[in-house]
Amino acid sequence: MLRHNYLLLLIFIVFSCSRKQAEKTQITSAPQNAGPSIEIVGINLSEDGSRLSSNNDELLVLIYEGDNYATKSNPMFMTYIILDADKRKATVDIDSSLFEKDIIFTLIEIDTEKDISDIASLVSQNLSKLLVAHQNQDRIAENKILGDDDLLEIKQISKENLNKSYSFKIRGVHKIDRFEYHIKISR
Repeated sequence: MLRHNYLLLLIFIVFSCSRKQAEKTQITSAPQNAGPSIEIVGINLSEDGSRLSSNNDELLVLIYEGDNYATKSNPMFMTYIILDADKRKATVDIDSSLFEKDIIFTLIEIDTEKDISDIASLVSQNLSKLLVAHQNQDRIAENKILGDDDLLEIKQISKENLNKSYSFKIRGVHKIDRFEYHIKISR
């Protein structure tokens, strides 16, 4: 009886391992996008260093028109991305109309259970304050607006820079989490 239980356990483990390997293969064989896109590659995920964390980086990308950011406006583009140890790269299609104007690119790591639309609304209402706070590295002002969600980047990008593929790196330490992302906006 004891040998029978060990044999069943061994068979279960073998099938579990082979299934996980198949799932990893599916993730890494995702097709490449050919049109306008944003690619985010997590070099150092902020959530992979803590035993208490989810080990997922839940990212919110918001893009605003760069000319009238002082007024409260809705984002021109919004997407939610999850990166983890098995999936460190995400590519998202974007509309080519984003290349016609200066933009403000915003990247937020979500650490709370807030609804994404609520976080986007907070950012929209406080866009100019967040831009100034981030430029001045005023984390206290950022935290007053976003709470436990982390503003990793907010930057203005001119339409001239968007005429070609535009790449940049984001790296740093926020609270106790190190992070590094490579971002490419392609036409």
